[in-house]
Amino acid sequence: MIKFNYQLTPIIVGASIAFVQPQITPAQSPILQSPTVQTSAAQPSVEVGKIAKGITVLIQGKNSNSQGSGVIVKKDKDTYTVITAAHVFDGREKYEIITPDNQRYTINYSDAKKLKDVDLASVKFNSKQNYDIAILGNSDASTEGATSYVAGFIAIPGEAPTSNYRFIEGKVTANSSQPDISGYSLVYSNDTLEGMSGGPVLNEKGEVIGIHGRGYDATPEVYNDNPSIAKVKRASNSAIAINTFLQMSSKLGVNLDKTPSKTVAAVTNTPKSDDFYVKGLSKYQKGDYSGAIENFSAAIQINPKASKLFVSRGNAHFEMKNYKEAIADYTQAIQINPQYIDALLSRGNANYYLGDLQAASLDYEETIRLDPNNANAFNNRGRVKMNQRNLKAALSDFNQSIRLNPKFAGAYNNRGNARRLLGELHEVMADFNRALALNPKYAEAYYSRGLVRYGLGDTQLALTDYNASIGIDPYFAPVYVSRGNVRNELGDKPGAIEDYNQAIHLDSNLTLAYLSRGNVRNDLGDQKGAIEDYTQGIKLEPKLASAYDRRGMARALTGDKQGGLADLQQAVDLFYQQGNKELYQRTLEKIRLIERYSSVR
Repeated sequence: MIKFNYQLTPIIVGASIAFVQPQITPAQSPILQSPTVQTSAAQPSVEVGKIAKGITVLIQGKNSNSQGSGVIVKKDKDTYTVITAAHVFDGREKYEIITPDNQRYTINYSDAKKLKDVDLASVKFNSKQNYDIAILGNSDASTEGATSYVAGFIAIPGEAPTSNYRFIEGKVTANSSQPDISGYSLVYSNDTLEGMSGGPVLNEKGEVIGIHGRGYDATPEVYNDNPSIAKVKRASNSAIAINTFLQMSSKLGVNLDKTPSKTVAAVTNTPKSDDFYVKGLSKYQKGDYSGAIENFSAAIQINPKASKLFVSRGNAHFEMKNYKEAIADYTQAIQINPQYIDALLSRGNANYYLGDLQAASLDYEETIRLDPNNANAFNNRGRVKMNQRNLKAALSDFNQSIRLNPKFAGAYNNRGNARRLLGELHEVMADFNRALALNPKYAEAYYSRGLVRYGLGDTQLALTDYNASIGIDPYFAPVYVSRGNVRNELGDKPGAIEDYNQAIHLDSNLTLAYLSRGNVRNDLGDQKGAIEDYTQGIKLEPKLASAYDRRGMARALTGDKQGGLADLQQAVDLFYQQGNKELYQRTLEKIRLIERYSSVR
């Protein structure tokens, strides 16, 4: 027996990226014979790609899934020195350095030299092979708008890291003269992925200008969190500038006979907009959104025409659920740059969470007009249409999102829910299974699959999925309601009440939690408690016919005949208005039974 609860899956708020920017992946190239890569003027991206490929190494834990990247910066006889991000060595185990020719060199955790505060480390390996050595540039000279390249090996579950080398082009978005406490100061738009930490950031000449270490947000097929509303990737990928490394290289035991270059901008004492911007990004990444807003506001005072500053401040407001303030900032950014796609999509999301579906849809449509290949915008517009019960149009948007990004787990989850609501059950499980294959830690997909399994009568497997969802995201309120329903069905009414209580604790506006708890209280003979729950459900959704129906029956059981009949009549009227003939007839019959029973007495 199918027992689907035909309601829209609630939205999850989270931070995640829903699409992957085009990546430049150069063909495999032979190792150059010269020990040092020679660069001077700007090089074509293909040439920079060859340089990056020759100097980038994979650093992998031998007994875990830990991995990162690194760059070869020195050769002394048969000893090579690699610099990387210190957090790459996050476990006390043996590691392997895998060079561009796929040779493996084992090192111990203790072999890595790490700085105390700055996120840098160096490590050495011995080899008679001839590997390229990076040329270090002047990171101070890389200003906003300059082309940047990041190289490294991304981490994809189940795939060999050596086959996942990436070389990604972008632009420098900020370069602070005041590194944050961990040493980061260089910010860029390159769409970096997990596993690339420690890899080189290069300029147009093929010179290394930074060590990549932060990539806030990421694609759903790599990272854990994957909301159904896709958020814009925050342009806050950042690196420790190579000049910072050169200032501290002796502490890492690396002597390169090179001192950091100094530009006029680097030695001035006047704060730059980028100084506050980078500080704001650092606070944002640590969850200090109020502090981030303060820094972004200071940056705006210095440079009020920089649209990125308004978007960043809007992002901080968004995380604090200050959606109106976020919309104001995104709107300011759009006024400065009407084609700022990230601002449009972000404003659409803020409008969505405010409940203004029309405004959200307009922003998503404008995003699609400017960027017809934006998988995020199609996905998010599909969510709006699904909330508006335009399920076929929503399904079309999710299909297009998947065509544009076949690894977008959120779009598969959304398409599965659209199909579930349309009754297309033969394809539903495939969508949820695909979403979970792409992202095994996708809490909402477990929840969605659990709904399908419960609807098909498989309560034990549904319970397994609900437990998995809660294990990943214990703050997702709707799953507690669904698990409570299973517990109730299995006879564990106290456990069901416990789950409904938790759902209400997490989301006091979750109507279904009150109705479900009311049902169990009614079954347990607690009609007073049930009436309180149904009343709260009606306050939240005044046109919810089933709540009047249930409260009416509970009132009748307590002897409040008139109140019960009034509620049942209200339910009859609502069922009629909503075109639900079956429940309309059933509720009319309840009224007749109560009236007949009362007259007999």
